[in-house]
Amino acid sequence: MSLADVLIKELKEFSNEQGSVQHMLRADDPEFYRGFGEIYFSTINPSVIKGWHCHRDQISVLSCVHGSVLLVLHHAGKFREVQFGDGQRRLVLIPAGIDYAWQNRGPEPAILANCSTHVY
Repeated sequence: MSLADVLIKELKEFSNEQGSVQHMLRADDPEFYRGFGEIYFSTINPSVIKGWHCHRDQISVLSCVHGSVLLVLHHAGKFREVQFGDGQRRLVLIPAGIDYAWQNRGPEPAILANCSTHVY
């Protein structure tokens, strides 16, 4: 396992005068869909850092659905940063064994969605 095993995909957002729709994860996506345990949402207040997290068996698939978040990944002494959220819709797959933390970089609470392969 290494940071090279972390996958990142740009997401599309469809907007009009009524609002917007953004897709996160599909069961027919062989690269990102690794099974389903649960989906939960984590709210992060401005400037707050949550982490470090590391799961031994669980794969996490994250998307920032509101706000702006900096995700920091760590493994074997190396770091990788991913900025995502408003204006940067991305899906990030974090394999088991990778340490990660995130910080809200925006002025209001951010919401991070996590589709994990295990029930937590």
